[in-house]
Amino acid sequence: MPVAVNFGLREELLKVVPTLSLCYQCGTCSTYCPITDENYNIRYLVKKAQLGAIENRDFKIIWDCVTCGTCQALCPNNVEIVNLVEVIRTMAMKSKVFPTKINEVLWKIYENQNPWGYTVTDKRRFTTQFSNLINNENPDVVIYPCCLSIGDPRLQKHIKALIRVLTRAGLKVGMYMGLSCCGDIIQHTGNKAFYDEYTTKLRDSIMSNVKAPIIVTLSPHCEYSLRKYLKGVKVVHYTELLDELIRAGKLKVDK
Repeated sequence: MPVAVNFGLREELLKVVPTLSLCYQCGTCSTYCPITDENYNIRYLVKKAQLGAIENRDFKIIWDCVTCGTCQALCPNNVEIVNLVEVIRTMAMKSKVFPTKINEVLWKIYENQNPWGYTVTDKRRFTTQFSNLINNENPDVVIYPCCLSIGDPRLQKHIKALIRVLTRAGLKVGMYMGLSCCGDIIQHTGNKAFYDEYTTKLRDSIMSNVKAPIIVTLSPHCEYSLRKYLKGVKVVHYTELLDELIRAGKLKVDK
């Protein structure tokens, strides 16, 4: 079936995803994509984007993508495929073509600052556990707990263990008590307006409340997201910090 080229849309997409023109349809992306089937083929979508031929039926299938990043990591020309998916989702959002579950998740984040539906009471119960373990007066590092940890007992144990280890290494450990979603999930839905609004407020809250040069995350998603909009603060995953402490001899590990 012939595809109608939309030169205007093509130029708009190239402005947002400049690497789009580098794709030469080698097929690596669709070969390793975990959800490639007769309905979803990322290579075909990239080609349609190059032609500005994205249409309404593409808005329906774009939600099948899990934005795992495998396609982008393996692309020989480093085409920003995940970015393209998010741009197409933004177009789908504007056309009101998206799963109802997406809307439910976004409303939960808007109302409670997390996609799980945890309430203020849940957050208060969480923070009570750590009041005697942290030092928010003059900390060396501040832990940014993933919002999932509000209700997950296993993650809460991990946080307590991390506090003990960092304290043993001679660090004063604080914690960001805002207990907010980092915004990563909002970005992947393509709702750019809400993402910009939400992350601006979160950035301002963190910058005014965090009095430490280093923010430590337990979630790689939080690390990835916070690094995008926090300036002047070092954001590291806890495994990176532990590696630094071990190499510096501040933390001894029994072999």
